[in-house]
Amino acid sequence: TAGYYLKTDGSGNLGWSLDNSGVSLSGSTNNTVATVTGANALQGEATFTYNGTDTLEIQPASATPAIFIGDSNRTGAGQGLVQYKGNWNGTTVARITMDSGADTSNKDDGIIRFDTAPAGSLIEAMRIDSSGRLVVGHTSSYEVYTTSKVQVLATDGSAGLSISRWSNNSSSGYLNIGKSRGAIGTATIVQDDDRLGQINFIGADGTDLVTAAASISAFVDGTPGSNDMPGRLVFSTTADGAATETERMRIDSSGRLLLGTTTEGGSTADDLTIATAGHTGI
Repeated sequence: TAGYYLKTDGSGNLGWSLDNSGVSLSGSTNNTVATVTGANALQGEATFTYNGTDTLEIQPASATPAIFIGDSNRTGAGQGLVQYKGNWNGTTVARITMDSGADTSNKDDGIIRFDTAPAGSLIEAMRIDSSGRLVVGHTSSYEVYTTSKVQVLATDGSAGLSISRWSNNSSSGYLNIGKSRGAIGTATIVQDDDRLGQINFIGADGTDLVTAAASISAFVDGTPGSNDMPGRLVFSTTADGAATETERMRIDSSGRLLLGTTTEGGSTADDLTIATAGHTGI
C-alpha cells in the first residue's frame, strides 16, 4: 500500500510500517544520500555522512580504518583500477590513479600514478611502481649504477635533488647516509672498514649507466663504540680502459691526507703522505 516503509523492529524482524522515524532521504536528484541516525544507526558498521556542502565522511565504528576499494576486472598491465580526480571549474588539474601491474597471470601487483596539469593537460609527475620504487619525472624506473628506491629522471635542469634550509641562523640542510649491521630499526654496531656511504658519478658507456667514473666514500676507520665513530673519506677515480674505481686519495680518522697510497709515510705523525713512482714521503 502506498505510504509504507520497509523497516526492522530492532530484533531482526522485517516488516512494513507507516512510521518513517529514523530513516532520512535527502538531497537533489544528482546528490542524494541516505543516512540512519540515533537509535537506528548502523550497528558495528561505519557511519557514512555528507555535510551538505563539501565533506564526505566515513567514521568506522571499530579501530579499523575507513576503506575505499576499487575492484576492477582487468586482463592487461597498466590498466586503471580506481582513480581520484581534482577538478578546477570542471577541468581535471590533478589525479591519483591505481593501475594493474605487470603480472597479468597472478594479478597481484600494481602501481600508483600521480598526475598534474602544469599547462592545461595532465602529465604523470610521479609514480610508485610495483617494486616500491618512487620514480619522479618519468613513467618507469631505470637502473643507474643500481636500481635505487628513489629515482629522479628528467631531460632538463630539473634532474636534481634540492635540500635547502630557510632560517635566520647558521644551520644548513642535511643529506644523511647511514649504515647498521642489524635489521631495519636495529642499531647493530658497525665494524672497522665498513663503508657507511658512497656518492657515485656514472656516465653512459653506450650500453647502460652502471659504470662509475669516480666516487667519494666514507668508511669506519678504527674501532667504533657508543658515541665513538672514527671515519675516513676515500676519493676514487676509474682509469682509462678500466671499469672499476681505484682509490687515489684519502683523509683518515687522524686528519692525515694520503695521496696515491693507503698507508701513512715514515712517521705516523706525518700530516701528508704522497706516493708516486715508488717514492713515498713528504
